[in-house]
Amino acid sequence: MYTVLHMTEAQSDLAHRALATLKIDAVQPIAPAVVRAFLRHDDNVLAVAFSDEQPIGYAVAYDLPRVDGEHPMLLLYEVSVASAWRRRGVGSALVERVLAVARSRNAVKTWVLTDPTNAPARALYASCRADDRGPNQLYVWNQCKTPAGSEGSAR
Repeated sequence: MYTVLHMTEAQSDLAHRALATLKIDAVQPIAPAVVRAFLRHDDNVLAVAFSDEQPIGYAVAYDLPRVDGEHPMLLLYEVSVASAWRRRGVGSALVERVLAVARSRNAVKTWVLTDPTNAPARALYASCRADDRGPNQLYVWNQCKTPAGSEGSAR
């Protein structure tokens, strides 16, 4: 049995403990102040699944305001479930919690990108009734590194 909570700033210590336990691929240790700051912004969404007070999964999403309409979109950025809890409905419950947040915010849509070869993620999103829009290409700008000879900003 497990429960899924939409974390708030008041729960930042609990959220930090969950992320520190589950986010094993973090580039650097997760700082409590960073989690608190993340949760302070209503545009950010963190859902965490717990079983017997132990974190077993999480989902991160971002509310994206639009210039062409008054209702936002939600970007489902990350879903992660502890290996012992995979294929037991936890991922679906996390996605459903994010979708409930999107509905409460009158979001026009929720979207996610994944690699076409990531079969578990694609199966999860299909099981949650997402429309498969086909292969997409993702382009990334790493703002932490400035190319040699560049000023680092465009004007």
